[in-house]
Amino acid sequence: MTMEIKSYSAGDEKFILELFQQSFGKPMSQEFWKWRYGSNPFSKDKMIYLMWDGDSLAGHYAISPVELNVGESKVMTGLSMTTMTHPNYVGKGIFTTLADQLYNFIEKQYNVKAVWGFPNLNSHYGFVNKLAWKDIGVIHTLCLYSSNVKFKYHDYFIKNYFEDKHAEKLVTPTFKVSVNKTANYLNWRYFQNPVNDYYLIEVKNNDHWSFVVIKVFDSFKVKGKKEIDILEIGTEDSKSIIDLVGGIIKFCDDRNIDWLAINTWLNIVDERHSILERMGFILDSPVSIISHRLFHESAHNMLNIGDWNFSMGDSDVY
Repeated sequence: MTMEIKSYSAGDEKFILELFQQSFGKPMSQEFWKWRYGSNPFSKDKMIYLMWDGDSLAGHYAISPVELNVGESKVMTGLSMTTMTHPNYVGKGIFTTLADQLYNFIEKQYNVKAVWGFPNLNSHYGFVNKLAWKDIGVIHTLCLYSSNVKFKYHDYFIKNYFEDKHAEKLVTPTFKVSVNKTANYLNWRYFQNPVNDYYLIEVKNNDHWSFVVIKVFDSFKVKGKKEIDILEIGTEDSKSIIDLVGGIIKFCDDRNIDWLAINTWLNIVDERHSILERMGFILDSPVSIISHRLFHESAHNMLNIGDWNFSMGDSDVY
C-alpha cells in the first residue's frame, strides 16, 4: 500500500499520542496536546502533517506558530516541534518528505516567513543537510551552583498572572529579534501549561521592580537535589538581575528547597550576561543550537545570533 501525506484532521490526536509513546517510550497527555496545539494565542490553526500507511500512522511533524518581533515588524514564523517516525518506518525518509511539504503548505496557507528551533544532536544533521536549515548560533547554559553563592538574599513577591506591564519589561530595544511576548502569550505559555508548574517572582528595589519566571525540577546531575531554570527575565535595569537572583534564592530557602544550581539563557552580548558572570554563573551544559530556514527576506534579521533576545522559555523543552 502506498503511503499518503495528510494534514491534521479532528480525531487524529488519538493516533498522534500513540505514536509519541511508540517513538519516545513515554506518554504525552491529551491535555498537554490540546494546550500546545489547540490554544496557541498566535494561531489556533494546526500546522501538522501526518504520513499514513493505510490506517497506521507512520510519521508526524508539527510546527507551532510564533509571532516574532523582527526589527520594527511583526513576522509570523513557526517553531519546529515534535518530529516522530514509527520504529517500523525509520530510515525511509519520512521526516524529510513531511517537512518539505509542510513548509510549502504553511508558507502559502499561513504566510509563515521562516521556521526555526533548537534541534538536538539527533536531528541537527537532518535539518541542516537535508532540509536546508542554517545555524544561527550556539547557546550555552549559564549556571550558578549553590556552592558558589556570595551575595545576599532579596525579598520577593509571587504573582499568579501576567499583566501588560510584565510584557513591556521583556522588550529590549538593543535586540532586533524576539518572540512577541504579550501578557496573553505569557499566561498561556506558563500558567495554562497543564504539565509544568512555573512561578512568577517579582522583586522591588526602591521605586524599581523586575521579575523572573522560574521552574523547579529534579536535578539530572545529583540525585535528591533540585535545580531552578529561569525562563524569562524582565528587568528595568541590568543590575536588577542581582536582586532577582537573590529573590530566587530566598524563594528556595523559604520552601526548604535543597537546590544544586540555577540555570538560564542570555545572549552573550547582553550586558546582563557579564553581570551574572561576576555573580558566579559559569558557562555549563547543556549546550543548545538555534537554527532556522527562511522563506522570505522579511525574516533576514534572524540570521545573526547577536540580534536575538532569546530565553529558555522560547524552547518547548523547558
